Amino acid sequence: MQIFTDVNIQAIQIACNQFGLLQCTDGSCYPPPLKCNGVLDCRDGSDETNCNQTTTIDQYNFTPLYLRLWPYWERELQLDFMWHQQFAYPDGRVQFRTTVPNVIATWVITAIAVSRLTGFGVVEIPFIYEGTRQFFIKVEVPPIVRFGEQIGARVDVFNFQPHRIEALIILHASDNYRFVNIDEKGIVSSYAPRLTNGQHHVLVILYPNEVRRIYLPFVPIVAGEIEVMIEGRIDNKWLSSYFVNNFVSYH
Repeated sequence: MQIFTDVNIQAIQIACNQFGLLQCTDGSCYPPPLKCNGVLDCRDGSDETNCNQTTTIDQYNFTPLYLRLWPYWERELQLDFMWHQQFAYPDGRVQFRTTVPNVIATWVITAIAVSRLTGFGVVEIPFIYEGTRQFFIKVEVPPIVRFGEQIGARVDVFNFQPHRIEALIILHASDNYRFVNIDEKGIVSSYAPRLTNGQHHVLVILYPNEVRRIYLPFVPIVAGEIEVMIEGRIDNKWLSSYFVNNFVSYH
C-alpha cells in the first residue's frame, strides 16, 4: 500500500512479544503453541522454521519448505501490482493501454489523482476486472523430434464458466503429419500404428471450474520445420482458443 499525504505520520512498530505472541517475518503475529506444530500458520511459513527434529529424516518423507511455500510465492510473484503514472486531460479523463499478464486472476483497479485546483482524490469504488478467460486451452509439444517418431500433444482444457460445457478439441489437418489412431482399450502399435489424415476431433465434457487433460497423438511424415495447429471450440457460444506452434523433425 502507498499513502500520499502531507501529514507527518510515524511508522507503527509491530511488537508481538508485548502481547505474548510470536512474530512472522511478514509482520503478523501468532500464538506460541502454533510454533513448530507442523502447520503453516504464517503466510511465509516462518513459524515452521528452526524446529528441532526429534526423529531421523529417513523415517519420513518430508516435503522441502520451499515446495510447501511455492503456491504462496508463485502467487505473490505472478500476481503483482502495476503502477501507471500519466497526466490527465483538462476534463480529468485518462486513457492508456496496458497488457494484463496471462494468469488466472481477478484484478482490482483503482486510481488516485493530485490536482493543484481540487487537491487529492481517490476512486471511491475500485473497478474489478476479471482477467481469466472463460474457456481456453494450453498445449505442449516437443520442440525437436525424430522423423517418424510418435508425438503426444498434451492439451489442458480449462472451463471457468458457471455451467457445464462440451468442448471440441480439434487437431487440424496437415500434409506434414498424420494422426495416430488408438485401438480398443488404448492399445497402439509402436512401430506400425494406424495413421489417418484430415481433421480429428475429441469431445470433452467439463463442469464449472474443471480442468481436463487429453493427448493427441500424431506422427510427422516429413523432415524439417512443421507447423501444428490445435483448436478448442464451444460452438454454442462461439468461444474458441487456438494453439499454433512449430517443431523440427529430423532424420
